[in-house]
Amino acid sequence: MTPERYARVKELFLLACELDKSERLALLTEQCGSDAELRKEVESLLAHDNSQTLIRSDDDTLPSVHAGTIVQPARRSMTHQLQTFSLLTKRLGPRGHLAIGAFVACFLLMAIVLFVSHSVRAFQRTLRAEALEEILDAKSAGLEMWFDHEEEKIESWARSEEFQRLANELIQLAVASDDDWVAVRDSPLQGLIQEEVYHLAGKKVDYAIWDRRNIAMADSLGPLRLVGQNATPFGASVLALIFEGKPQILSYDKYHTITKMEPLIDIEPHVGVMAPIRDATGHITGAVLVHDVDAREQASRILRMVQMTRSGESYVFNKQGVMLSDSRFAEQLREIGLLPVDGHSGTARVVHLRDPGGDMTKGYRPTESLSSQPLTKMARHATAGEDGVDVEGYRDYRGVRVVGAWRWLDEHDIGLATEFDMSEIEPRHGMVVIVEWTFFSLLATCFGVIVYSYYSILRLRSELGEHHRLGQYTLEQQIGEGGMGKVFKARHEFLKRPTAIKLLKPELVDKLSIDRFEREASLASQLTHPNTIDIYDYGATPEGIFFFVMEYIEGLSLAELVQQFGPVPPARVVYLLHQIADSLVEAHDKGMIHRDLKPQNIMICHRGGKADVIKVLDFGLVKQTHASESQQLTSSAVLAGTPLYIAPERLRDPSNASPQTDIYSLGAITYFLLTGRDVFSGASIADILYQVMNAAPPSPTESQPHIPAELNQLVLDCLAKNPGQRPGSASEIIETLDAIRSLDPWTPMKARQWWNHHMSSETA
Repeated sequence: MTPERYARVKELFLLACELDKSERLALLTEQCGSDAELRKEVESLLAHDNSQTLIRSDDDTLPSVHAGTIVQPARRSMTHQLQTFSLLTKRLGPRGHLAIGAFVACFLLMAIVLFVSHSVRAFQRTLRAEALEEILDAKSAGLEMWFDHEEEKIESWARSEEFQRLANELIQLAVASDDDWVAVRDSPLQGLIQEEVYHLAGKKVDYAIWDRRNIAMADSLGPLRLVGQNATPFGASVLALIFEGKPQILSYDKYHTITKMEPLIDIEPHVGVMAPIRDATGHITGAVLVHDVDAREQASRILRMVQMTRSGESYVFNKQGVMLSDSRFAEQLREIGLLPVDGHSGTARVVHLRDPGGDMTKGYRPTESLSSQPLTKMARHATAGEDGVDVEGYRDYRGVRVVGAWRWLDEHDIGLATEFDMSEIEPRHGMVVIVEWTFFSLLATCFGVIVYSYYSILRLRSELGEHHRLGQYTLEQQIGEGGMGKVFKARHEFLKRPTAIKLLKPELVDKLSIDRFEREASLASQLTHPNTIDIYDYGATPEGIFFFVMEYIEGLSLAELVQQFGPVPPARVVYLLHQIADSLVEAHDKGMIHRDLKPQNIMICHRGGKADVIKVLDFGLVKQTHASESQQLTSSAVLAGTPLYIAPERLRDPSNASPQTDIYSLGAITYFLLTGRDVFSGASIADILYQVMNAAPPSPTESQPHIPAELNQLVLDCLAKNPGQRPGSASEIIETLDAIRSLDPWTPMKARQWWNHHMSSETA
């Protein structure tokens, strides 16, 4: 069978196998005609047709496939898949391509947001863990210093000659009287020892004394009948360490005492200090334990230092999970029933570090007694000798979820922990999700704006890049860019006069920005003072590009003047300041406030044969003081202006604008010209804004002593926090400048000489 014959048979077979019997006969009759051999071949294949039959080309060299073999179709190659995708995207057209691009961008943005969120959370956890450990280190160091001080203090008491003599006489009395404990209890030595201890401490403290047999010789914590009792097993182990000659910090509570106490005796958990008692030869004859009633408060005061948050708490505890310092949540513990309402001392201050199973501050109450509850996660690990930090969260003794770090101080057999409420240092999960999706939505919106702006820019480039014309003006080059628009140098077609044209950025095209842009041109065009920039024309192109035309100025901004040549001499500052104030007089008289005076918005140039001519630019933030609310297009919720030159009252209320706000900015500009630096500086915008609102401005003479006193005072008056303490008007500033007689005046001749010396002839 030839390949052509095989292809024909295969074609008819594939057509017929999908048809029923009658349709097959009709198809074969029509297609085969008189070719009986062709019809026979097709009918033979149809007779043996099976869903598991594989038709192979006649050049197939593989063994024949059994009927039970299932052959998997070959996987499509990557090239074939790309071709299929290409065909699909071609059918979608440009809008489909944009939709796919937007979808892919959104997906990538979401992946980036999730990745960044995960990274930020991991970074926050790391910082939080480090902060907890650093706080714990600080608290541990503070406690160790306090412990060392207490040990040295009690050891010095035990070494005092009078105390040693009295204590050893009491111990010898017990031996000499053959342990007549009545005689020991009633001995005058008991009162003398008490007086000596109180004298050494400077106040009343509790104390106890034992001899080398672990028998109590004196004990102010209980009745004198405790004298003569043997130490408890716990006490014997502690005394053994003391008899080795080293002072010891002791974790002390009602159930862990050196001598067994009666149940009715009220003892709050705290720390005490034990030290050895020696005789005149230096031999250890006994031990003394001192309980300072203020020790608990002192430890609590040390632990309250260096807190990171409002809910931060640090405390010490013993092996039984009992707090040895005061809880900062004592009032809250009384409200939820963990402490007696009227208890302020003794066992009424005992706090057990047990997990109640739920947040008791939100109404949860455990069904079982507190003593049956397990220790908190922190206490379990700490009392097992495991130091650690947990920033994922666990319940504290109130049931509140906290993060914390802990450490077991083996030398003193106590634990130290610091904890913070999780709700204060980490937003709730729901809030985190909302923030993440809000951020994602903003990114997606930004992407849409970018796509829209891209096509708008293409249209703008088509208008400006290909034709370089805007009405009767030929655009030559971009010379600047502001918050709302771009500025181009241009030339009038007939007059050939250089001009500057400001165009509204396409991405800012909306009703509010258009109205504000038109208002900027309209208001600025009403100002005719020679020190205010002239507005020639404004309008819109057929494509909707809004613009206005103004005079073109070659020169320096005041910012560039100081940057290139340093602080300006006071006489020249007066000369320049006089012109700026003149410009403001006209604007203020027309009810207009500039609101964005700064060195970058004031040009110094060579104009009409005169040098050092001031031009006040960019009245785009002008506000009419007499305009109605509907005319105030700059939202009061949006703070317009430059932070270093904004008056304090406008930081509190952005809608608060008056001539005094411009006068404040003028004072800041004058300070900058005289000193070469801004009034305030800081590491952040927030820091600068805080200083503008609260800090007194430094005197310019601090850095430039040669500034005349009248000019120095004028600057400080302009920078007054209270608008009422500033000069009443720009005219008043001019009068003050005219009254300064201590300066050699800056004249047009000096200005021309400066320009000839410093500036190129082209600029001049």
